[in-house]
Order: sequence, then C-alpha cells, then structure tokens
Amino acid sequence: MFARIPKTAMAALVLGVPCSAAAQTFVSFDVPLNLTQVSPDIEKVRITCQFGGSDGLVIVDKYLYTEADKFAAGLWRQQEFPVMAGQVVINVRMVFPIGADLLPANPVGKEVKYDCVLMGFSKSLKVWNSFNETHAVAAFRLKPTPEQIIGSFVW
Repeated sequence: MFARIPKTAMAALVLGVPCSAAAQTFVSFDVPLNLTQVSPDIEKVRITCQFGGSDGLVIVDKYLYTEADKFAAGLWRQQEFPVMAGQVVINVRMVFPIGADLLPANPVGKEVKYDCVLMGFSKSLKVWNSFNETHAVAAFRLKPTPEQIIGSFVW
C-alpha cells in the first residue's frame, strides 16, 4: 500500500469579519492526501487537525485542556472522505474560525503550531484506527507509514 503525505501542510492566515459586531479570524491550511492501495475493508478516511500539541503551545491566552474545549473554541476540526477504488487523493482545506475573544492581546509574531491525525474506518470491524505499515490488523496497513502531519506559522 502506498501513502504520501507531506510532513507539513501549507498554512495561511485569513482575516475576516462575520455579520456580528465581534471580529473573527479564520486560519486555514491545506493537507494533500495521496493514499493509494488502501484495503477494500477501509470504507472512509478521516483527518482530524488541531491547534496546539503535547507541548501545550496554543494560540489562545488560556489553555484549553480537553478536545471538547478545543472543538467548542474552533481549534479542532475533522473531515471524512470515502475510499474509492482503493484510493483517497484529495487536497483537504482545513478552516478554523477563531473568535477575537480567544486571541492573545497581541498575536503578531507568535508561533502557531498545528498537527493532524489520519485514520481509516474498517467496514468489517466497525472501528476507526490509524494507518501504519506494521499494523496488527491488515486493513490498516499502509506502506510506507503515512508521515506525521505537523506544522507551524508565525502570526
């Protein structure tokens, strides 16, 4: 099985103002997926991305401890794609709307880190799991193991 995913994804900062009076920032980045020879048992692929990592560096002044907190604040997103003919070849744009109340007082010059996780859903087992070339379950084996999707940019 063949998997190509870059170590980093391209990031872009887009500023926008929603209909309400409060300002909102949109952060987006692209993650190209090029998965081929995916097991016929894998029905769909999910990519989940978040701001901040195990080092605790996040873009907000207050630390968000749980995935639910990150999701509620707009710092966690996921998308799913069907596997067709054993492939998922797509450029995924992850968009994060972030309210002005979550931004540091002066975000300019601060580093923003993000990371993404790629998983597949087994039709027969009815479970999500990550891919790697030595996985105990044959359906989740991809060779080579997809690279970790991480990145950062300076605000």
